[in-house]
Amino acid sequence: MENETTLYNIGLLEGFEIEASDGSIGKCNDFLLDDIAWVVRYIVVNTRNWLLGRKVLISPNSVNEIDVVARLVGVDLRREQVKNSPPLDSNSPVSRQYEIFFNRYYNWSDYWGGSEILGQDAHPRTLESEEELLEIEESGKENSNLRSTSEVSGYRIHAYDGEIGHVEDFLIAEDSWRIRYLVIDTSNWMPGSKRVVIHPNWVESVDWAESSLKIKMTREQIESCPKYDYKIPVQRDFEKSIFDHFKFPYYW
Repeated sequence: MENETTLYNIGLLEGFEIEASDGSIGKCNDFLLDDIAWVVRYIVVNTRNWLLGRKVLISPNSVNEIDVVARLVGVDLRREQVKNSPPLDSNSPVSRQYEIFFNRYYNWSDYWGGSEILGQDAHPRTLESEEELLEIEESGKENSNLRSTSEVSGYRIHAYDGEIGHVEDFLIAEDSWRIRYLVIDTSNWMPGSKRVVIHPNWVESVDWAESSLKIKMTREQIESCPKYDYKIPVQRDFEKSIFDHFKFPYYW
């Protein structure tokens, strides 16, 4: 049985200060999620005046604290490390080759091809030789499956029998940074401003070209399901009520 963990709204974390061990490195600007595993792989940080607005990536591997009251995310890094990290072209998608060099720079495991959510093992891996890195780069090993959460927010949601709203936000698990739920705003379809949460396992398909998702339920099931309230922390009892309503097996 999976232990209960704190869930955070991605939208809430945007704008949080990213605090290294020796000072601030900027503000949280965006998140990059893995569209296969539904896990946040990187925090995109706007370094503002410190690095002249240069954007850098921070892996959840380095996060050691989330302080909602102080609006900061603490990371186990030094400012100099971040400053000297591989430069990111903010106008291009993050490539797998960039990820490889990023992980080697920080001495972290690659997250693809392993059983662990944030990497192949729980500890940093040994750096490969330059020759091995070149072989990996030239092999074109896999394409990156990263999507901006800002991009996916707004995607239309289709039930079996029609459209029911759009993606408004995401709930992530503190311990793993896994997308635990998509927050769906149904106000464009239903009267009022009802919000519901959908587990990623209930997404049947995603049409990235059309910016839409199809889910494994009907409009009536959505209309009658328990309401999600941003002001109330998600507890296991609420999760059970959602899973019981849709008659899906628990993930824990």
